[in-house]
Amino acid sequence: IYGEGSTFSFDLKQPVVSWKPVGDYKKMYQNIFRERSEYKEKFTAPDADVLVVDDNAMNLKVFTGLVKKTGVKVDAAESGDEGLQLLKNKKYDIIFLDHMMPNKDGIETLKELKSDSDNLNIDTPVLCLTANAISGAREEYIKAGFTDYLTKPIKPKKLEDMLMKYLPDDKIQH
Repeated sequence: IYGEGSTFSFDLKQPVVSWKPVGDYKKMYQNIFRERSEYKEKFTAPDADVLVVDDNAMNLKVFTGLVKKTGVKVDAAESGDEGLQLLKNKKYDIIFLDHMMPNKDGIETLKELKSDSDNLNIDTPVLCLTANAISGAREEYIKAGFTDYLTKPIKPKKLEDMLMKYLPDDKIQH
């Protein structure tokens, strides 16, 4: 009924492929917790400046939390336009740009950054943050002008590897 809404339901018949138990969730959780508590960052970079642009505030908090122990200084922006404003006033060592953002997505933001020859960050490595992990995605992002890409949800080890790969050597302390 218009203005009141509707309720739809259905039954889905799904055959059981295997009755074998999937795994021990309690043990898996304990292993994850143990790995996190044993984690030791591979480097510190207190003089490094990174910009992360993502329209999701929680993603920005997670990113900042993941690099906290490395000492990397993180500036955050919640839109492509906000990120471009920050890029006009400060030189960054790496820029992380979310691909899917409203109004101006990561590719449009990158194009605008690269088209401004006066921008301090025209040669800064720009990594795409994306949930797109399909085959060939890396090539597509490189073709669009990104230096590399990192899939979401962000895995701490992968993020750390990317930072070590793209931060200037003189800013990394082992």
